Amino acid sequence: MKKNVKNALALSMILAVTGGTVAFANTDTESKVTAKTEVTSVSEPKIIMAEQKEVQGFIVNEGKIIEISDAGEDGTQVVTISNEQGGLRFSVNAGSVIVDRETGKSISASNLTKGIVVSVIYPELSPMGMSMPPYLGSATVIVANADKGEYMVGLFDENFIDSNNELKLNISDDTVLTNSGVSKIGVTPEMVKGQNALVFYTVTTKSIPAQTTPSFVMVLEKDSEDVKEPTDSNVDEETEETEEGTVEWIPLRDTAEAKGFTVTWRGRDKAILVEKADGCIEITIDEALFAVDGKEREAARAAALVDGVMYVSSEVLS
Repeated sequence: MKKNVKNALALSMILAVTGGTVAFANTDTESKVTAKTEVTSVSEPKIIMAEQKEVQGFIVNEGKIIEISDAGEDGTQVVTISNEQGGLRFSVNAGSVIVDRETGKSISASNLTKGIVVSVIYPELSPMGMSMPPYLGSATVIVANADKGEYMVGLFDENFIDSNNELKLNISDDTVLTNSGVSKIGVTPEMVKGQNALVFYTVTTKSIPAQTTPSFVMVLEKDSEDVKEPTDSNVDEETEETEEGTVEWIPLRDTAEAKGFTVTWRGRDKAILVEKADGCIEITIDEALFAVDGKEREAARAAALVDGVMYVSSEVLS
């Protein structure tokens, strides 16, 4: 009888120890998940909405792509992501703004594949379809490979400190500055002040707020109404007669990308690089001189930034 009692006590002790170990492991796992959510704040829409509601900020919804389906003849696709908040469905097409966190460069919708982690950024008051998961429509910006480096979305003041006092930006000449609308070049540090922005960074100080020199800053535009399209009133003399004939003044980015070029703003010397595999054109704001594969040429008129849109003479891209 004593032997049975001892055995029963021993078994109870084993079960108690085992149960305690399992409970500790679960608690530890939960604390890690909670800590991660509080630090990143990128997967919790409610937190971001509460913090930026007064300024109509942005929601950042991160998750893994689990499905991609065609949605029409125009090449639009519907992407579904999964996360702890129930997931999200959104559309992408050739005009979607997609940035790769791993490379810091813009990529096309065809680079989005099942299994990669993306971050979908959109205004907090965006309408949602009543489905499960909810359907957003088009996002403002999509960050591909969002798990490959540090990033944040914040509202930055005149001192480049975000509204939550978490990060201060020390923008350098090597920082790539752009925005999510039509005018993706010609962005200056002053244009970041008072705006919501997507920031890529690596090393930070241990101060409060933490300071960093970002590698990439994209000013976020809430909708197309924030962008001034070129009109007859804000672009004068769109054509000009030369000895070779009529020269048009054309929007640089739209025209260059339609021809298969990539356009990059190099802030340190106000230069714009228009590149293809077989060549490179270098343009400088407010100058008529430009270079094709290092050989200097002169355009009919200087490149100019008009209402946030860069214009050049058509012969620059001919």
